[in-house]
Amino acid sequence: MVLQVYMALFQPLHVTRHQFKKVLNCMKVIRALKYQEVYAQEKVTKVDSLSLVLSGKLVVSQHQRALHIVFPHQFLDSPEWFGVSTDDYFQVSIMAMEESRVLIWHRDKLKLSIMAEPFLQTVFDHILGRDVVKKLMQVTQVSESIASNGFLPSGGYAEDAEDKPMLILKKSVDVGHGLTALINRQLQEEHVPLLGRTYKQQLQLQLQQEQLQLQHQLQMQLQLQPEPRVHESSSTANNNEQSAL
Repeated sequence: MVLQVYMALFQPLHVTRHQFKKVLNCMKVIRALKYQEVYAQEKVTKVDSLSLVLSGKLVVSQHQRALHIVFPHQFLDSPEWFGVSTDDYFQVSIMAMEESRVLIWHRDKLKLSIMAEPFLQTVFDHILGRDVVKKLMQVTQVSESIASNGFLPSGGYAEDAEDKPMLILKKSVDVGHGLTALINRQLQEEHVPLLGRTYKQQLQLQLQQEQLQLQHQLQMQLQLQPEPRVHESSSTANNNEQSAL
C-alpha cells in the first residue's frame, strides 16, 4: 500500500525513492479503523498528525453536519496543514464509514524534516493544496447536485476514479438531507442537515491563499531538481518500503 502511495502521489512529481523513504521515516503508525470508529472529534482532538487514507473511506462532519467523504490516497487533515498549529484542535469530526487503514505522520517531525529540503516541502504543499481543492470540489458539487435534482453526482470529482461517491440518492429522499441522509443510511443515524458553510468558507480561503503560490514554487523546484543518476530496481523499492515500515 505504501508503495502505491509513492507511485500515485509522489513519483509523478519526480520525488525519488530515497526522498520518499526520508518522508516515511517520519511516519508514526499505520492505524486500522473499524466501522464507525472515530478518528478525530471536533474541538477535542489536537491537530498533531498528518494522515493519509490507504484504504476504506471516512466521513468528515461539523456540528453533526456531513461535509464530504475522504477516499484512498486523500488526506484527512489537509486543511489543517496550512496555518494551524499542533496546539489547535480539529474543527471537524472524522469517522470511518467502513474498515479503513490510515497512514499517520508525526506532523512536526515531518515539517522539520522537509524544511531542510525545499523541493520536498514544495511537493508536500502542492499535494496537500491539491487535496484541499478536491475537498472543496466535492462539497460544492454534492450540494449543488442535490439542490438541483436530488442526486449525488455519478462522475469523478478530480483525476481519480476513487474520488467518486459510491451511492446515488433516490428521488424520493428528502433533498434537504442529501449527502448526510445517504451517509446516515450506512451509519444507521438519522435527521442531520447537509452542509456547514464555515468549513466550506475555510477551504475556499485556504485555497485562494495557497494554490497559485504552490504551483509556481513546484515548477521552480522541478526545474532545479537534478535527474537521479541510478534507477533503482523494483526489488530495491520493496526493500526500502519494508525497512521504512
